[in-house]
Amino acid sequence: MSQALNVKHLETFYWIVRLGTFAAAAERLHTTQPTVSARIQELEQVLGVIVFDRTHHRAKLTPKGRELVAYAERVVGMTSEIMHRVGNAASLAGVVRLGVAELISVTWLPVLTETVHARYPNITLDIEVDVMDPLLGHLREGDLDLVFGPGPMNDQNIAWHSLGSAKFHWMAGRTVELPARELTPADLARHPIVTLCADSHVYRHIEHWFDEFGEPFRFVTSCNRMSVVADLTRRGQGVSLLPRVAYEPEIAEGSLKILKTRSEAYAVEFFAVLSHGRFNPLADAVCSLALECTTFTGKPKRKAPDRAA
Repeated sequence: MSQALNVKHLETFYWIVRLGTFAAAAERLHTTQPTVSARIQELEQVLGVIVFDRTHHRAKLTPKGRELVAYAERVVGMTSEIMHRVGNAASLAGVVRLGVAELISVTWLPVLTETVHARYPNITLDIEVDVMDPLLGHLREGDLDLVFGPGPMNDQNIAWHSLGSAKFHWMAGRTVELPARELTPADLARHPIVTLCADSHVYRHIEHWFDEFGEPFRFVTSCNRMSVVADLTRRGQGVSLLPRVAYEPEIAEGSLKILKTRSEAYAVEFFAVLSHGRFNPLADAVCSLALECTTFTGKPKRKAPDRAA
């Protein structure tokens, strides 16, 4: 009896196309590469056509394979949506690869992880903490399923949902001596600037702020960990732009002090970001819970870019 086309055939095909290799698809589907190869052979036997040109190192689609892509995306998306909308919470099982900005990791991420494990006991979170640009790169490459970090983003291939905003203030350690008045960029430029790395929104904002006033300045240290920036600032090694919400205890005890500057606090909006048009029930479930758990100010709202027809 001839074998019928099934969802696993199309799901395997979909992930090979998305991730580029049979090995990557096998890892994503938590199976072996021989199993993935066998499913594609079965798919080709059922359809009576070759969907991948196997003479290349990466999985290269044949013309018939390119035809199949849109159908596979619709079937996999619809199947996932049925599981998410109709099935119970226990039916959602698997790993969500989550990229997170450090500010979220030290504020409300623990509450989110507890909520995920309570609501969806069979979902496992694999968390990567970094600044936003690298995280978005991993999302686009298919190495992450969901990202929480600062925006806005101008990319037609992603959808984002607002998580609210956090305010950043210029801060210094207790030993740093500054005039007891409203400080200008010239006042701050007399001190070394400690900041997140050049890939971060904070670094770019600082550059823009000083350039706007035509004031030369000096970055003394940059890194991709906000906690390191805060510790160096506490130790008097420079001034920095830090989120108040993460350092209330240090501000209260005086080891960090908020500086009064001509510009208002820098408000940064954070987003939950997913690949646009690819329904992932696990990532969507975690995204929905993030909208509940965020402690940032402003009412979270769902947003998505308009896609060209």
